[in-house]
Amino acid sequence: MDLKPSNVVISVDHGAVLIDLGGRGITQEWLSPKMRDEDRPWAKDLGSRIQNDIWAFGAVLSRMADASLEQDEAQTVEGHRFERYDTGSPAHSPRPGHLQAM
Repeated sequence: MDLKPSNVVISVDHGAVLIDLGGRGITQEWLSPKMRDEDRPWAKDLGSRIQNDIWAFGAVLSRMADASLEQDEAQTVEGHRFERYDTGSPAHSPRPGHLQAM
């Protein structure tokens, strides 16, 4: 129920792995607007918690997209785009793409 970027790590084979599962520590920022009003969101029925996790997953994807755009903008200087050299090997790739990360 605490799905957020810091609880998603990328494995050596570029798979997304969820960590810190089952804890009762909940980050308000990553709760759906409906769940933010609840005193004990972890005590809600399973369906409500699943809906919250789906909302949080969308928020994580949105944050990833924003970060990707920011990185792309940082590579553009005075209208000139600087492309990364990529050998095609994961060992030389600076970071996995969105599809690889999730």
